[in-house]
Amino acid sequence: AAAAAAAAPPFPPELAETTFAAAPPAGAAGLVACELHRLLPPALKELSDWTAKARIRAADTLAGTLWLVGPAATDHLGPLLAALSKTVEDSDEGVARQVRRCAQLVGRSCDLAVYVPLVLDQLRAPSGAALVGSAATAGCGGNSAGGGADFLRGGGHSRMRPAAVTVLEGAETDAGAIGRRAGWLSLLGELLAGATAEQLRPHLSALLATVARPVFCVPGRASDDDAGASFAATQLRLCSFLGQLISSAGAACASGDNGLLLYSALMRVASVPSSAQHGFASQRRAIECLSAMAAAVDGGSAEALHAVFLPPLLAQITAGEAYKSWKVDSAEWHLFQALCRQAGGATCARVLLLLLPP
Repeated sequence: AAAAAAAAPPFPPELAETTFAAAPPAGAAGLVACELHRLLPPALKELSDWTAKARIRAADTLAGTLWLVGPAATDHLGPLLAALSKTVEDSDEGVARQVRRCAQLVGRSCDLAVYVPLVLDQLRAPSGAALVGSAATAGCGGNSAGGGADFLRGGGHSRMRPAAVTVLEGAETDAGAIGRRAGWLSLLGELLAGATAEQLRPHLSALLATVARPVFCVPGRASDDDAGASFAATQLRLCSFLGQLISSAGAACASGDNGLLLYSALMRVASVPSSAQHGFASQRRAIECLSAMAAAVDGGSAEALHAVFLPPLLAQITAGEAYKSWKVDSAEWHLFQALCRQAGGATCARVLLLLLPP
């Protein structure tokens, strides 16, 4: 663990001024790593205690443990990530801050090719799905160049066996499933907080394809107030995560196929109708991310961005005359309107004459 810490990339800002910025003592690291299978279960159980005092104690213990063991945590990623996803946005700021540090320590020490597919499985899971078991790997290494994407395509990875996704009894409602995604998005952002553009590049396609799905956090129809609150919160988490990706990966996530996925995800959030209860917060954040995306591509403008990505996105949502089934509350109808408003009349007119001839 000590050697791995010395070779790892720079610490995220939240860790840089703490004890965790130094390499752990080699002897202590080895001893704790040997006992990790005994130390983790009680700490993870206490992390869900109803009292903030118990949760902060568990989070402190967990942070110190993860700092010491480094990549040895890889074999326990299943239960570890599940627990962190539930407390990364804890109501007590002290607990939430320490859980964020725990996630950043895991992200810094463990291989992206192992934990990124595990989190993406959760973000793609149906209602009621949960991460169980552990990432039974042959090691914490593996070929990070494409491993995560290969696994998501169904090819697997010769050196990792991610934890199973199991659908539990008593499946969540749609709002519950969407709300659960907010926790996993926040956790993923913390895991990747210190990742470099080079580390992110092999995983960008899988990351963006997962969050760009039409149903990821945008309701197919107008939702009620309770469901709308869950959707709005998750949309904000998504925009924060995508803004982080743009900042870290730059043009690699803002151009080509990745750029289309990113553009699609942001425009879907920007197209969600506002309400008196939820306002325009997520929509404004999505538009800000679009500007950052444009700037990442050779300092381009939002207008140029729309000119590149609006035609293929419009072609997708109008394919097979799907627009004939749109209703006033259809998500695709709202997306169509948002594309026309944001891209400008000239750009839209050129595309629509080709896609929707009179």
